[in-house]
Amino acid sequence: MLKKMIFSLMILSGSLFAEEVWSGWTKVTMLYPTENNSIFYVETGIPEYGTCSGTNYKRYSLKPGTKNHDTLYSTLVLAYTSGAKIKMNINVDQKGTCSPRVNRFQLRK
Repeated sequence: MLKKMIFSLMILSGSLFAEEVWSGWTKVTMLYPTENNSIFYVETGIPEYGTCSGTNYKRYSLKPGTKNHDTLYSTLVLAYTSGAKIKMNINVDQKGTCSPRVNRFQLRK
């Protein structure tokens, strides 16, 4: 019984982690805030995500009004103005979308 429970937890935890994907380290190249979205572009995106025509997987977004939006956007502005690199996390169910929404970032100089 215990083995079955441990095995079930391993499968469940593996599927939870498989629902997100991280980018490599990249730089923010453009900020494009709009009334309904906070769009931004990066040097190197995540293949098969951010597939707007002509963007080559480099267009992403933050939805205004979401939890911690101001902190996330401030991080983007800081990264853009300082030239620091970011690493982005998005949900895999956004594959093939124009401007996938970013869940969170890591920032490094």
